[in-house]
Amino acid sequence: MTRFWKNLPTIVLAAVVGGLLTLILGASERTAIIGRWQQPPSIDYQSFDPYTLFLIEKQAGVLGSVSHEFQIMRGGEPNAYGHVMALQLTSLEAEPPSALKASQVEWTLEGVAVTVPSGHRFFFPKKAFIGGR
Repeated sequence: MTRFWKNLPTIVLAAVVGGLLTLILGASERTAIIGRWQQPPSIDYQSFDPYTLFLIEKQAGVLGSVSHEFQIMRGGEPNAYGHVMALQLTSLEAEPPSALKASQVEWTLEGVAVTVPSGHRFFFPKKAFIGGR
């Protein structure tokens, strides 16, 4: 029993340090807007216009994985009302954030088409993001 009490400060210290490391390295998430495209005035969805397409980069934790997603949102703020499409490209080396910023965006009355530099094409049908769905 005395061995336990002798090691108790070390056990408590290890638990506290482990908890802090988990919190710092794993629980935080960094989010950055790396691209933004506004709905042109010539396109009118007649539902809470205008919309904005965002390209978002997310990093889980300080050393965590990096992911990318397109968000088409009502108004000019990300994570508002709208629709999200996560990107799962096979090689981020082929599509670094700087290259993804060069994506071509086409707004039509049917929805929004996004073509990334590699040629992958994503389509947001209008009914997926307009108000009230």
